[in-house]
Amino acid sequence: MKARVAEPIESQITTGDYLLSGLAAALAAYSAGMGVSSPGIGWFFVIGIAIGTMASMLLHRPLAAGAGRMDGWLYAVLAIVAIFYTNELNALLPDDGFSRPLLIANALCWMMLLGSFALWSDSTLLFQAVPSIALFGLVGCWDTYSNSTILFFVFLLCVATLFARAHRRVMLARAAASGFAGLDMQRHELVGNLGKANQRLKEGPWRWMAGPEWGLASAAVIIVLSLLGAPVIQSSVKDISGFVRIQVPQSRALPGNPLGLGAESDSVRVGQGPTSLSQTPVLTAELSEPMYLRTQTYNVYNGRGWTRRASAADGGDQWESRNGQFEIPVQGFQHRARRLNSRIEDFRISLLVPLDSLPVPGEVIGLEVERSKFRPRADGTVGIAERGGPVKDVAGRALIAQGTPTKVPDAPPSGLTPSYETAGIDPQVRELAQNVAASAETDYEKALAVKREIERRVRYNLKAPAVPADRDPVATVLFDTQEGYCDLFASAMVQMARSVGIPARYVIGYYPTSGQRDEQGRYVVLQADYHAWAELFFEGH
Repeated sequence: MKARVAEPIESQITTGDYLLSGLAAALAAYSAGMGVSSPGIGWFFVIGIAIGTMASMLLHRPLAAGAGRMDGWLYAVLAIVAIFYTNELNALLPDDGFSRPLLIANALCWMMLLGSFALWSDSTLLFQAVPSIALFGLVGCWDTYSNSTILFFVFLLCVATLFARAHRRVMLARAAASGFAGLDMQRHELVGNLGKANQRLKEGPWRWMAGPEWGLASAAVIIVLSLLGAPVIQSSVKDISGFVRIQVPQSRALPGNPLGLGAESDSVRVGQGPTSLSQTPVLTAELSEPMYLRTQTYNVYNGRGWTRRASAADGGDQWESRNGQFEIPVQGFQHRARRLNSRIEDFRISLLVPLDSLPVPGEVIGLEVERSKFRPRADGTVGIAERGGPVKDVAGRALIAQGTPTKVPDAPPSGLTPSYETAGIDPQVRELAQNVAASAETDYEKALAVKREIERRVRYNLKAPAVPADRDPVATVLFDTQEGYCDLFASAMVQMARSVGIPARYVIGYYPTSGQRDEQGRYVVLQADYHAWAELFFEGH
């Protein structure tokens, strides 16, 4: 007599199975979000996967015998949507979503989220592990989220247990179909006596089929072997690993990210890991001496980086357009320069690559440009209206601070209120600043004391690893890793200066460190000259 072959019993899938599948997928998606320093992205997918998994759990019983057989095809269609519409879906995410180089992670996350609405059988429940494993692999390569290893181990336990439970269901169905005594019951009877069937299965020749406990034990053994063997493997390949370099693209436009050089953004992240800037010329600058060329400023710290916010009173200087030129209406430049203890610097800038902002020195007080092509901002920076167009020989005037300041303004000047804020500064950082500046007699001496303390504690290292996404970058570099690059030095200086009452802001731009000049005597500014620094405000400066 030909044995009956039973199909997997979809209606046996329990709440526990959905919990395991949903948790495993959520861990992978959350790791991806934290890997790009965006908890918002991580929680977006966690919540979405939870909703989708719950919907599938409620629908799987009525659909198991009918439309449930089509869940694999539906999952495939949803996966195709996630891949081909990844740009549109990425636009729906918080924190500006994933950057273009990381869109594969976006597609995998959306595949899990959309697919979570089509989990009506063991096959689709288990298939969620495929994009999850790929995501954990990406996060491991990025090496920006320290807790991803722990989450991956929990993921392994969930998937191993889920696989063992699904395998046991298949074995129950096959044992019943084979006519094994005690299990030769109808499909609906088998489902209704699942506990009894499991016990009966262990008493016969089918007892050698591994159950969930074996899956859990196997995953635990793999984890232990990984923890013990990883250091050995790492040590073994140490001599050759230096020849293999994985360039990890960052998710935000930052100092140290050549993909984001000059891109205008309302926020920047700091401590995002090592990079390699090229010697490609970016602009030429006619200056009397090397000086900082500002492109963007930020004044609000959010725990992972900087954003910008204008105060209610911040209208900035009112630029006027006269004869096709921008100019600040003052009682003569010389008068303003004396009042601010500054000198006037005539400059001329020519861009060699497209940028969103015109790098400018000091406090700009005039530009010889067409009004339609530039956007002077209240913070002293200058936006370029049409990126990509030629920007040649832009002449202007700026006030450059000189002399040694002594004190900060008695009251916050118009527009500087956010630069006084200490919200978000780690208490350890605030206490350190106050301690090192305690014996200083003037505000300027406080700033120097803070600067010296940062230089004493932190080693400048362009290859310093990324600060884990779940830790404060400034506190971490000052008290833990004690190595970093310009964005961390600048962030520490801004926070510690504010902690002792000195208004400060975070600035990015360029500084011609090489001193290279062209045939006309202009400074040639390279991509490698991209920089971040702190600007502190004193009375008359």
